[in-house]
Amino acid sequence: LVGTKSVVTCAHVVAQALDMAEERDDLPSHSIISLDFPTSSAQDRYTAHVICWYPPQLSDDLSIKSIKDIAILELDKTAPLDALTTHFALPEAEGRSGHRFFTYGFPRGYNQSVSAAGELRAIELNGWMQLEVASTTSIPIEPGFSGAPVWDKDDNGVVGMIVEIEKREGIRVAFAIPIEILIKAWPEL
Repeated sequence: LVGTKSVVTCAHVVAQALDMAEERDDLPSHSIISLDFPTSSAQDRYTAHVICWYPPQLSDDLSIKSIKDIAILELDKTAPLDALTTHFALPEAEGRSGHRFFTYGFPRGYNQSVSAAGELRAIELNGWMQLEVASTTSIPIEPGFSGAPVWDKDDNGVVGMIVEIEKREGIRVAFAIPIEILIKAWPEL
């Protein structure tokens, strides 16, 4: 939640929710997405529609190559007052490698959210930030975390959004779209 009526998530999450192809290029603006706010005491269901769409596949345009797998949703009514609105940490010129992070998700088998923590690593060539999950103190980031905010404990704010996990056995690495790319995708942030 990035305002009273705006939500940022991964395009592949929206595609799965709508049971459509993830590679869809056109904006699924007429599709209604049902969602809730698990951190809120409100029991209402909310609906939203997509207002900004960057599908998961890479663009051939090098200037926007890293802007992919992002969807901006507009709620049809104002979010509940006790829902958590995202606080962003401003982009850093020096980078965040070595900073501690926290995130949460809803992986299969968990009715409530679970958290993961670790250290931020360097920005990869594709523009995404690598996250290394603490191997002894945290569960791994797995499907169900996509679209979740990455909270930088050192900068005290959200610095990205979980987008992908490393699927090899024994590897506890995930990737996030940094706030700088989210701002390029949707300057209203």
